[in-house]
Amino acid sequence: MMKRAVPLWAILVFAASAFAATTSHEETVVRHTYAKLAYAANVESVWRVVDEQGEHMNVANAMREIDEQKLQFNLSDFKVGYIKDIQGFYTDYVAVAGVGEVLSVGPSTNTTTEDGELVRVSLTGTAQWAMGTDGISAASKFPAVSILSRAIDGITYERYAAYRVHVKFEGKQRDYRALAVFAPAKPGSGTVLTTENEIEDVLFVDFITGNSALTYFCKESNDVSPTRLLDFPSNPIVERWLRENPPLSRK
Repeated sequence: MMKRAVPLWAILVFAASAFAATTSHEETVVRHTYAKLAYAANVESVWRVVDEQGEHMNVANAMREIDEQKLQFNLSDFKVGYIKDIQGFYTDYVAVAGVGEVLSVGPSTNTTTEDGELVRVSLTGTAQWAMGTDGISAASKFPAVSILSRAIDGITYERYAAYRVHVKFEGKQRDYRALAVFAPAKPGSGTVLTTENEIEDVLFVDFITGNSALTYFCKESNDVSPTRLLDFPSNPIVERWLRENPPLSRK
């Protein structure tokens, strides 16, 4: 008798580790990563709007345009646990993840020079909607454990954080489910610094916002700040935006 494949998402609530009112480490990392990505993209949007406005700027119109281009993430319904606890269940929730429009997000390193001298380097991000592909739908045919706990580049991931994402950008929005997997912290290179001497690797499985962009912004070394906007000193649009959107604090 064939066993019926049970959707992964349906059992995460049972397999997830119960945690108290305090936010888990995994959720903190995931939330901070999406916040960094959004801030980086929004700083770039502000820079672009101010640059296009030039000397004939209208603060109200500029702020309205910036708000319309704002990249926003709302994360909810976190389930955290060990990947081994979902062994035998199927990742069919990714079947439609790459279908329709997806976000194409890429990090951008910007340099500013004065009189031929390098003044500052800033990290921002560029985002745009693009058509996705249903090629990843085949992932639904594989057990979750065979996908998520396998060794990738010599790294074996043991824990996961599953969550819902609502993304809004340029008047469009999507709701979907995504995943991040975590390897045990150890000395050496990695993604997230957990102590002074240990770093853990984190891999994102998000086919709408993009795995590589999230993994990139998750790295502690890829710090995001509004220094790109120093190209416009004393600009009223920049000053107002920064008052409403202060720099992110470190996790």
